[in-house]
Amino acid sequence: LAYSTSNANNVTGAGTTYVAIPNIEVFDDGGDYNTANGTFTAAIAGRYHFDATIYYSGATAAMTDGICEIAASNHRFFAYFNAFNIADASGGGFCHLGGDMDMDAGDTIVSRITISSGAANTADLLGSATTMWNTFSGHLIR
Repeated sequence: LAYSTSNANNVTGAGTTYVAIPNIEVFDDGGDYNTANGTFTAAIAGRYHFDATIYYSGATAAMTDGICEIAASNHRFFAYFNAFNIADASGGGFCHLGGDMDMDAGDTIVSRITISSGAANTADLLGSATTMWNTFSGHLIR
């Protein structure tokens, strides 16, 4: 399990895909998660389960298209959403998704978000030293 402690400012909103990088590990028994780039690398082949939560802020009324993804080197899970319609008064909202995935040894996986239709990348990803806003977790099932 990893989470973000700092904001990533102005990273999406005009169609830019941003890899969420939870930079603090709560635990990583196998040492398979890279806190510098947000990538998990499977040490062994098997079926894995992953969950990601991405919290954003600064969505404007124009930012109607969003995609939240867990993307592996061979497959991806994604959810489409209207970034502004699900946002609170400050333009903040979140997406959460999870699922099982077959991975070979050496396959990689990240969580990422794309918010589109805005005039500029003004949406931020929020981080906190005390609240786990943006998280990424996974484990081997078998």
